[in-house]
Amino acid sequence: MPGAEDFRAFLRKAGCRPSTAVAYGNLANRIHASGLDPVAWLNASCVFPEAQGARGTPKATVALRRAAVSWLLFWRNPEGKTRREWSATLLSSRGFDEGKARRAADPEDITARKTETLTDEPLHTILYLLDYTGARIAEVCALQLGDVDFHVKELTLRGKRGKTRTIHASTKLLDVVKRYIDTVRTPRDPPGDWLFYGKRWTTKLWPTSLNRDLRAYRDPGQPGYFTPHQIRHHAATRLVQGGFDLP
Repeated sequence: MPGAEDFRAFLRKAGCRPSTAVAYGNLANRIHASGLDPVAWLNASCVFPEAQGARGTPKATVALRRAAVSWLLFWRNPEGKTRREWSATLLSSRGFDEGKARRAADPEDITARKTETLTDEPLHTILYLLDYTGARIAEVCALQLGDVDFHVKELTLRGKRGKTRTIHASTKLLDVVKRYIDTVRTPRDPPGDWLFYGKRWTTKLWPTSLNRDLRAYRDPGQPGYFTPHQIRHHAATRLVQGGFDLP
């Protein structure tokens, strides 16, 4: 594609990682080689599952192509729409989940996942955190060792737009977290003070990875899946039913 290196330089200057800039640049070359408009190429290259169980284009692939196209359109016309505005006009990746459908989470689902993940730390501890606190997955991924106060039984969560909040933590939850720290995290001795790390224990755990890992624990006898954010909704419902007023 003419100007491919300029496009990659633009991406790097905008804050994209070098590897991301390379990936988007490669997709821009594919779009140029196809002879199609970027939006038309995106629509033609993504196959939506026609029926439950039919395999379509993986959601992650759709999201990657969608992001590359939105950046390409923004690069070509920086004085028009913002990158987010371009992205909002494109094909959504929500429906592309390899033929699986999202369903509502209920207490039995969550309890079953806790049992299934007993041998898979830190996933087991993360499930307890999501269920007992109603935290967002990004807040759980951002937890550091200093955010857990075992003496006063509190957790400090870092939310959207840099806001922090402190919540009470039950004895049961703290016991689960402490066991994870003592038996799993401490022996690994990872760099930094993050509570949870990726599979290689070199960088912090990211929400996208957590979403993927939790979806892997699907009951083969039950259709579809539920998301970590639905556990947050379930926790809020439980609080309301218990008489608490939510802001």
